[in-house]
Amino acid sequence: MKRAIQFFKRNFWLLLLDVIVVNASYYAALLIRFFVHNKFDEAVLNFLPPFYRFAPFYTALCVIIFYLFNLYNGMWRYAGLNDLNRVILANLCTAFLYVAGTVLFVQRMPITYYVIGAVLQFLFMVASRFVCRFYLTEKNKIAVRKTPSKNVMIIGANELGRRVVRNLLDNTSWRAVCFLDRKENEKGKVFDGIPVFELEDLTQKLCEFFDIDTILITDGALTDGQREEIKAKCGGIELIDFTDRVNGNGGAVALTGLLNIARGPVTVSIADEKKEYANAEEAARDLQEAYSVAGVSAENGALYIRLEKPGDRLFSGFDEWAKKYKEETGEDVSFF
Repeated sequence: MKRAIQFFKRNFWLLLLDVIVVNASYYAALLIRFFVHNKFDEAVLNFLPPFYRFAPFYTALCVIIFYLFNLYNGMWRYAGLNDLNRVILANLCTAFLYVAGTVLFVQRMPITYYVIGAVLQFLFMVASRFVCRFYLTEKNKIAVRKTPSKNVMIIGANELGRRVVRNLLDNTSWRAVCFLDRKENEKGKVFDGIPVFELEDLTQKLCEFFDIDTILITDGALTDGQREEIKAKCGGIELIDFTDRVNGNGGAVALTGLLNIARGPVTVSIADEKKEYANAEEAARDLQEAYSVAGVSAENGALYIRLEKPGDRLFSGFDEWAKKYKEETGEDVSFF
Protein backbone atom coordinates (compact mmCIF):
# COMPACT_ATOMS: atom_id res chain seq x y z
CA MET A 1 0.00 0.00 0.00
CA LYS A 2 2.86 2.33 0.87
CA ARG A 3 4.55 1.66 -2.49
CA ALA A 4 1.29 2.38 -4.32
CA ILE A 5 0.90 5.72 -2.51
CA GLN A 6 4.49 6.65 -3.33
CA PHE A 7 3.94 5.67 -6.96
CA PHE A 8 0.84 7.87 -7.30
CA LYS A 9 2.52 10.78 -5.52
CA ARG A 10 5.59 10.55 -7.76
CA ASN A 11 3.65 10.14 -10.99
CA PHE A 12 0.42 12.04 -10.25
CA TRP A 13 0.79 14.68 -12.95
CA LEU A 14 1.95 12.17 -15.55
CA LEU A 15 -0.96 9.86 -14.73
CA LEU A 16 -3.41 12.76 -14.95
CA LEU A 17 -1.93 13.78 -18.29
CA ASP A 18 -2.26 10.21 -19.62
CA VAL A 19 -5.91 10.04 -18.55
CA ILE A 20 -6.58 13.26 -20.44
CA VAL A 21 -4.56 12.14 -23.50
CA VAL A 22 -6.15 8.70 -24.01
CA ASN A 23 -9.68 10.11 -23.79
CA ALA A 24 -9.10 13.36 -25.65
CA SER A 25 -7.41 11.50 -28.52
CA TYR A 26 -10.43 9.34 -29.36
CA TYR A 27 -12.92 12.10 -28.60
CA ALA A 28 -11.08 14.35 -31.06
CA ALA A 29 -10.97 11.47 -33.55
CA LEU A 30 -14.76 11.17 -33.35
CA LEU A 31 -15.24 14.87 -33.93
CA ILE A 32 -12.76 14.93 -36.83
CA ARG A 33 -14.32 11.84 -38.45
CA PHE A 34 -17.86 13.23 -38.51
CA PHE A 35 -17.05 16.92 -38.82
CA VAL A 36 -15.27 16.25 -42.12
CA HIS A 37 -18.36 14.45 -43.44
CA ASN A 38 -20.79 17.07 -42.02
CA LYS A 39 -22.49 14.40 -39.92
CA PHE A 40 -21.85 15.73 -36.43
CA ASP A 41 -25.44 15.04 -35.30
CA GLU A 42 -24.97 11.39 -36.24
CA ALA A 43 -21.87 11.23 -34.05
CA VAL A 44 -23.73 12.70 -31.08
CA LEU A 45 -26.66 10.31 -31.42
CA ASN A 46 -24.96 7.05 -32.40
CA PHE A 47 -21.31 7.09 -31.29
CA LEU A 48 -20.84 9.42 -28.32
CA PRO A 49 -22.85 7.21 -25.90
CA PRO A 50 -20.72 4.08 -26.59
CA PHE A 51 -17.59 6.22 -26.41
CA TYR A 52 -18.56 7.38 -22.91
CA ARG A 53 -19.45 3.82 -21.79
CA PHE A 54 -16.11 2.39 -22.83
CA ALA A 55 -13.93 5.35 -21.73
CA PRO A 56 -13.53 4.37 -18.02
CA PHE A 57 -12.49 0.79 -18.87
CA TYR A 58 -10.12 1.92 -21.60
CA THR A 59 -8.53 4.50 -19.29
CA ALA A 60 -7.82 1.86 -16.65
CA LEU A 61 -6.40 -0.54 -19.27
CA CYS A 62 -4.11 2.17 -20.62
CA VAL A 63 -2.69 3.01 -17.19
CA ILE A 64 -1.99 -0.68 -16.53
CA ILE A 65 -0.32 -1.19 -19.93
CA PHE A 66 1.74 1.98 -19.63
CA TYR A 67 2.88 0.79 -16.21
CA LEU A 68 3.86 -2.62 -17.59
CA PHE A 69 5.91 -0.92 -20.31
CA ASN A 70 7.74 1.21 -17.70
CA LEU A 71 6.33 4.47 -18.99
CA TYR A 72 6.10 5.80 -15.43
CA ASN A 73 9.62 4.94 -14.29
CA GLY A 74 11.74 6.57 -16.99
CA MET A 75 14.18 9.45 -16.53
CA TRP A 76 12.53 11.42 -19.31
CA ARG A 77 15.15 14.17 -19.31
CA TYR A 78 17.39 11.49 -20.88
CA ALA A 79 14.66 10.00 -23.10
CA GLY A 80 16.08 8.05 -26.04
CA LEU A 81 15.32 5.43 -28.67
CA ASN A 82 14.60 2.68 -26.11
CA ASP A 83 11.98 4.91 -24.49
CA LEU A 84 10.43 5.70 -27.88
CA ASN A 85 10.21 1.96 -28.67
CA ARG A 86 8.35 1.37 -25.41
CA VAL A 87 5.88 4.16 -26.22
CA ILE A 88 5.28 2.66 -29.69
CA LEU A 89 4.68 -0.87 -28.35
CA ALA A 90 2.42 0.37 -25.55
CA ASN A 91 0.28 2.35 -28.00
CA LEU A 92 0.02 -0.61 -30.39
CA CYS A 93 -1.31 -2.72 -27.50
CA THR A 94 -3.84 -0.09 -26.42
CA ALA A 95 -5.00 0.46 -30.01
CA PHE A 96 -5.66 -3.29 -30.40
CA LEU A 97 -7.51 -3.41 -27.07
CA TYR A 98 -9.62 -0.39 -28.02
CA VAL A 99 -10.77 -2.02 -31.25
CA ALA A 100 -11.39 -5.39 -29.61
CA GLY A 101 -13.11 -3.87 -26.57
CA THR A 102 -15.53 -1.68 -28.50
CA VAL A 103 -16.38 -4.38 -31.06
CA LEU A 104 -16.93 -7.14 -28.49
CA PHE A 105 -18.51 -5.28 -25.59
CA VAL A 106 -19.89 -1.94 -26.76
CA GLN A 107 -20.34 -1.10 -30.43
CA ARG A 108 -18.28 -1.21 -33.61
CA MET A 109 -16.97 2.24 -34.51
CA PRO A 110 -15.84 3.58 -37.94
CA ILE A 111 -12.40 2.34 -39.09
CA THR A 112 -11.12 5.89 -39.66
CA TYR A 113 -12.10 6.71 -36.07
CA TYR A 114 -9.85 3.91 -34.76
CA VAL A 115 -6.94 4.99 -36.95
CA ILE A 116 -7.18 8.71 -36.15
CA GLY A 117 -7.59 8.02 -32.44
CA ALA A 118 -4.55 5.71 -32.28
CA VAL A 119 -2.36 8.17 -34.20
CA LEU A 120 -3.40 11.13 -32.03
CA GLN A 121 -2.83 9.15 -28.83
CA PHE A 122 0.69 8.15 -29.98
CA LEU A 123 1.61 11.73 -30.92
CA PHE A 124 0.33 13.13 -27.63
CA MET A 125 2.16 10.41 -25.69
CA VAL A 126 5.46 11.15 -27.46
CA ALA A 127 5.01 14.87 -26.82
CA SER A 128 4.25 14.33 -23.12
CA ARG A 129 7.32 12.10 -22.62
CA PHE A 130 9.90 13.83 -24.79
CA VAL A 131 9.01 17.47 -24.21
CA CYS A 132 11.12 17.34 -21.02
CA ARG A 133 14.23 16.38 -22.98
CA PHE A 134 13.57 18.92 -25.73
CA TYR A 135 13.00 21.66 -23.16
CA LEU A 136 16.18 20.89 -21.19
CA THR A 137 18.26 20.58 -24.38
CA GLU A 138 17.12 23.98 -25.63
CA LYS A 139 17.55 25.45 -22.16
CA ASN A 140 21.17 24.22 -22.06
CA LYS A 141 21.82 25.62 -25.55
CA ILE A 142 20.56 29.04 -24.45
CA ALA A 143 22.67 28.82 -21.28
CA VAL A 144 25.75 28.02 -23.37
CA ARG A 145 25.19 31.11 -25.51
CA LYS A 146 24.70 33.35 -22.49
CA THR A 147 27.58 32.14 -20.32
CA PRO A 148 31.33 32.18 -21.01
CA SER A 149 32.28 28.84 -22.53
CA LYS A 150 35.15 26.99 -24.16
CA ASN A 151 34.89 26.59 -27.91
CA VAL A 152 35.65 23.00 -28.85
CA MET A 153 36.84 21.54 -32.15
CA ILE A 154 36.15 17.81 -32.57
CA ILE A 155 38.36 15.73 -34.86
CA GLY A 156 36.25 12.79 -36.04
CA ALA A 157 32.72 13.13 -37.43
CA ASN A 158 31.63 9.70 -36.18
CA GLU A 159 29.42 8.07 -33.55
CA LEU A 160 31.85 8.83 -30.72
CA GLY A 161 31.96 12.45 -31.88
CA ARG A 162 28.17 12.63 -31.81
CA ARG A 163 28.10 11.27 -28.26
CA VAL A 164 30.71 13.81 -27.20
CA VAL A 165 28.50 16.59 -28.58
CA ARG A 166 25.51 15.21 -26.65
CA ASN A 167 27.54 15.30 -23.43
CA LEU A 168 28.82 18.80 -24.16
CA LEU A 169 25.20 20.00 -24.19
CA ASP A 170 25.03 19.08 -20.49
CA ASN A 171 28.12 21.11 -19.68
CA THR A 172 27.69 24.86 -20.15
CA SER A 173 31.47 25.46 -20.06
CA TRP A 174 31.97 23.53 -23.33
CA ARG A 175 30.54 24.26 -26.80
CA ALA A 176 31.26 22.30 -30.00
CA VAL A 177 31.71 24.74 -32.89
CA CYS A 178 33.17 22.59 -35.70
CA PHE A 179 34.15 19.06 -36.77
CA LEU A 180 37.23 17.94 -38.70
CA ASP A 181 37.26 14.63 -40.54
CA ARG A 182 39.81 12.61 -42.53
CA LYS A 183 37.30 11.84 -45.31
CA GLU A 184 37.25 14.37 -48.14
CA ASN A 185 33.60 13.69 -49.02
CA GLU A 186 32.49 14.84 -45.54
CA LYS A 187 33.79 18.38 -46.10
CA GLY A 188 31.09 21.04 -46.35
CA LYS A 189 28.46 18.89 -44.63
CA VAL A 190 26.75 19.58 -41.31
CA PHE A 191 27.00 16.98 -38.54
CA ASP A 192 24.42 17.36 -35.77
CA GLY A 193 24.07 21.03 -36.77
CA ILE A 194 27.84 21.64 -36.64
CA PRO A 195 29.92 22.41 -39.79
CA VAL A 196 32.43 19.77 -40.96
CA PHE A 197 35.86 20.56 -42.40
CA GLU A 198 38.57 18.31 -43.81
CA LEU A 199 41.45 17.41 -41.52
CA GLU A 200 43.81 19.00 -44.03
CA ASP A 201 42.07 22.34 -43.38
CA LEU A 202 43.39 22.42 -39.82
CA THR A 203 45.52 25.56 -39.46
CA GLN A 204 46.20 28.10 -36.77
CA LYS A 205 44.04 30.50 -38.79
CA LEU A 206 41.05 28.13 -38.63
CA CYS A 207 41.50 27.78 -34.86
CA GLU A 208 41.62 31.56 -34.50
CA PHE A 209 38.52 31.98 -36.70
CA PHE A 210 36.46 29.72 -34.39
CA ASP A 211 38.33 30.94 -31.30
CA ILE A 212 39.13 27.34 -30.35
CA ASP A 213 40.09 26.69 -26.72
CA THR A 214 40.16 22.87 -26.80
CA ILE A 215 40.49 20.17 -29.46
CA LEU A 216 38.91 16.76 -28.81
CA ILE A 217 40.04 13.73 -30.84
CA THR A 218 37.34 11.10 -31.44
CA ASP A 219 38.87 9.47 -34.53
CA GLY A 220 40.66 6.30 -33.43
CA ALA A 221 42.19 5.71 -36.87
CA LEU A 222 44.50 8.72 -36.74
CA THR A 223 48.14 7.69 -37.11
CA ASP A 224 50.89 8.81 -34.79
CA GLY A 225 52.15 11.14 -37.52
CA GLN A 226 48.73 12.76 -37.92
CA ARG A 227 48.46 13.29 -34.17
CA GLU A 228 51.87 14.94 -34.03
CA GLU A 229 50.87 17.13 -36.96
CA ILE A 230 47.68 18.17 -35.16
CA LYS A 231 49.69 19.10 -32.05
CA ALA A 232 52.05 21.20 -34.17
CA LYS A 233 49.26 23.00 -36.04
CA CYS A 234 47.12 23.80 -33.00
CA GLY A 235 50.06 25.26 -31.11
CA GLY A 236 49.34 25.68 -27.41
CA ILE A 237 45.65 24.74 -27.65
CA GLU A 238 44.57 22.06 -25.16
CA LEU A 239 44.32 18.64 -26.85
CA ILE A 240 42.24 15.80 -25.36
CA ASP A 241 42.11 12.29 -26.87
CA PHE A 242 38.86 10.35 -26.32
CA THR A 243 39.83 7.39 -28.52
CA ASP A 244 40.61 4.01 -26.97
CA ARG A 245 41.49 5.54 -23.60
CA VAL A 246 41.17 3.10 -20.69
CA ASN A 247 42.52 2.76 -17.17
CA GLY A 248 45.32 0.23 -16.84
CA ASN A 249 47.72 -0.62 -14.04
CA GLY A 250 50.20 1.86 -15.40
CA GLY A 251 47.69 4.62 -16.09
CA ALA A 252 46.04 5.49 -19.39
CA VAL A 253 46.59 2.96 -22.17
CA ALA A 254 45.69 3.68 -25.80
CA LEU A 255 45.11 1.01 -28.42
CA THR A 256 46.45 3.42 -31.03
CA GLY A 257 49.65 3.69 -29.03
CA LEU A 258 50.17 -0.07 -29.25
CA LEU A 259 49.49 -0.08 -32.99
CA ASN A 260 51.95 2.74 -33.53
CA ILE A 261 54.84 0.56 -32.32
CA ALA A 262 53.76 -2.58 -34.20
CA ARG A 263 56.01 -3.40 -37.16
CA GLY A 264 54.56 -6.73 -38.32
CA PRO A 265 51.25 -8.61 -38.53
CA VAL A 266 48.61 -7.86 -35.89
CA THR A 267 46.08 -10.33 -34.51
CA VAL A 268 43.18 -8.89 -32.50
CA SER A 269 40.82 -10.90 -30.29
CA ILE A 270 37.45 -9.33 -29.39
CA ALA A 271 35.22 -11.63 -27.30
CA ASP A 272 35.32 -14.93 -29.26
CA GLU A 273 36.14 -13.31 -32.58
CA LYS A 274 39.67 -13.10 -33.97
CA LYS A 275 40.78 -10.68 -36.65
CA GLU A 276 44.11 -10.84 -38.46
CA TYR A 277 45.72 -7.85 -40.15
CA ALA A 278 48.76 -7.62 -42.36
CA ASN A 279 50.00 -4.53 -40.48
CA ALA A 280 49.08 -1.99 -37.81
CA GLU A 281 47.77 0.58 -40.28
CA GLU A 282 45.18 -1.89 -41.59
CA ALA A 283 44.13 -2.71 -38.01
CA ALA A 284 43.78 0.99 -37.11
CA ARG A 285 41.50 1.60 -40.09
CA ASP A 286 39.22 -1.28 -39.14
CA LEU A 287 39.07 -0.79 -35.36
CA GLN A 288 36.97 2.40 -35.23
CA GLU A 289 35.18 1.81 -31.90
CA ALA A 290 36.56 2.40 -28.39
CA TYR A 291 38.11 -0.70 -26.82
CA SER A 292 39.74 -1.68 -23.56
CA VAL A 293 43.14 -3.38 -23.92
CA ALA A 294 42.76 -6.54 -21.82
CA GLY A 295 46.05 -8.21 -22.80
CA VAL A 296 49.05 -7.91 -25.11
CA SER A 297 51.67 -10.42 -26.28
CA ALA A 298 54.24 -10.64 -29.08
CA GLU A 299 55.69 -13.64 -30.88
CA ASN A 300 57.95 -13.92 -33.94
CA GLY A 301 57.44 -10.27 -34.83
CA ALA A 302 53.62 -10.49 -34.64
CA LEU A 303 51.53 -8.54 -32.12
CA TYR A 304 48.60 -10.23 -30.33
CA ILE A 305 46.07 -7.91 -28.66
CA ARG A 306 43.01 -8.94 -26.62
CA LEU A 307 40.33 -6.24 -26.52
CA GLU A 308 37.13 -5.62 -24.60
CA LYS A 309 34.43 -3.01 -25.19
CA PRO A 310 34.37 -0.59 -22.25
CA GLY A 311 31.43 1.49 -21.10
CA ASP A 312 31.33 5.08 -22.28
CA ARG A 313 33.17 7.42 -19.92
CA LEU A 314 33.32 10.67 -21.77
CA PHE A 315 32.74 12.92 -18.81
CA SER A 316 32.66 12.56 -15.06
CA GLY A 317 29.13 11.95 -13.81
CA PHE A 318 28.05 10.04 -16.95
CA ASP A 319 28.35 6.61 -15.29
CA GLU A 320 26.37 7.73 -12.27
CA TRP A 321 23.21 8.81 -14.09
CA ALA A 322 23.55 6.00 -16.68
CA LYS A 323 23.56 3.46 -13.84
CA LYS A 324 20.56 5.14 -12.21
CA TYR A 325 18.72 5.17 -15.53
CA LYS A 326 19.29 1.41 -15.95
CA GLU A 327 18.13 0.72 -12.39
CA GLU A 328 14.89 2.62 -12.95
CA THR A 329 14.10 1.42 -16.48
CA GLY A 330 16.02 -1.85 -16.82
CA GLU A 331 17.66 -0.59 -20.04
CA ASP A 332 20.93 1.01 -21.06
CA VAL A 333 21.11 4.69 -21.92
CA SER A 334 20.45 5.49 -25.56
CA PHE A 335 21.09 8.72 -27.51
CA PHE A 336 18.05 9.60 -29.55
